[in-house]
Amino acid sequence: MQKIAYDETYRKIRENPREDWRMVPDSHPAIISWELFDEVSAVRETEQAIRDERKKWCRQRRENNPNIFKGRIFCKECGEKLVCHWQRDGSLYFYCKFCHVSISEKDLWNGIHKELYQRMEEHKNLKKLIQKNSENSNLETKKIALSREMEQVSGNIVRLESQKRSGYEQYVLGKLSKEKFLELKQNLENEIVEQKQEKTKKEKELALIQEELRQKKQVAGNTEVLLTVDNLLQYVKKIEVDRRKITYTEFVF
Repeated sequence: MQKIAYDETYRKIRENPREDWRMVPDSHPAIISWELFDEVSAVRETEQAIRDERKKWCRQRRENNPNIFKGRIFCKECGEKLVCHWQRDGSLYFYCKFCHVSISEKDLWNGIHKELYQRMEEHKNLKKLIQKNSENSNLETKKIALSREMEQVSGNIVRLESQKRSGYEQYVLGKLSKEKFLELKQNLENEIVEQKQEKTKKEKELALIQEELRQKKQVAGNTEVLLTVDNLLQYVKKIEVDRRKITYTEFVF
């Protein structure tokens, strides 16, 4: 090994090939034999290859599995966000740089899953949940009101179409002049277009309310839900960790 100590450009250590090594005879006895040196070198190369492979795997895991807890996990003691650290095995480790609160990715998943399961058990009875949850009750009320309004709009369209046919019959029988008929027809068609637009608008509103109700009922009724990346992002709003590595999760429902 040759150390370049004085050149500011090359403050590094480099290894010369074995054929360039210089030996001073009779200076001191050899510490180890060439055979043992070759054996140790092979072991070191193998260990380095394992470390490189582990680094490559960790790098790929970071690229393919981003930190989904970012911005969601906080220290229970001081309220600061926990810092994320990637360990050598490719797993995540979270810690607070102020209070030294820490938790591993595995313990964090287990804690959140336990709390999520308990929350699902609390909402096991869907009917009781809807009665207690005023938001769901309001959605059900809006759904009923929109359905009635749509029935009324559909009835208006049928009535206007009937008036248009009746006007045409009167025109054919000579009871209505052509000018009056065309004026009546145009007015009725304008009203029909307005009613159809109103019906389309209410259908979209009803579809949104039905989808929101479906999601809430699915969350409330499913007690066997497993914690995955998708429902973590959907259900979990905030996570707090204390010194005993106990999680306190704030859900969005």
